[in-house]
Amino acid sequence: MNYSQYLESAGHEVHLPFRDVEQEDPTGFRICREHAMKIYEADEVHIAYDGKSEGWLFDLGMAFVLDKVIKPIKRYFPDENKGKSYSNMVWEWSRLGLLSFRHSE
Repeated sequence: MNYSQYLESAGHEVHLPFRDVEQEDPTGFRICREHAMKIYEADEVHIAYDGKSEGWLFDLGMAFVLDKVIKPIKRYFPDENKGKSYSNMVWEWSRLGLLSFRHSE
């Protein structure tokens, strides 16, 4: 059973980009719009990085702007190390929960 099947078997609704969105799009704009709407509707965003697609960067940016809780999928991110890196930023965001920059006083 893969990760998305595990979540679905536990009763969660899962939007899996390569499975749930038609990928024939000459510029990618429509694909990004569909992902943005799903991220907007989501309670949390689980992040995987496969080393090939750059779409996850867009999705992560949308989740950041929308102040979403993220869950990095451990096997796709290296163990955290000290210092500044994109991977470490993702882990820090995950530890903080909601960023709350829109909700701060």
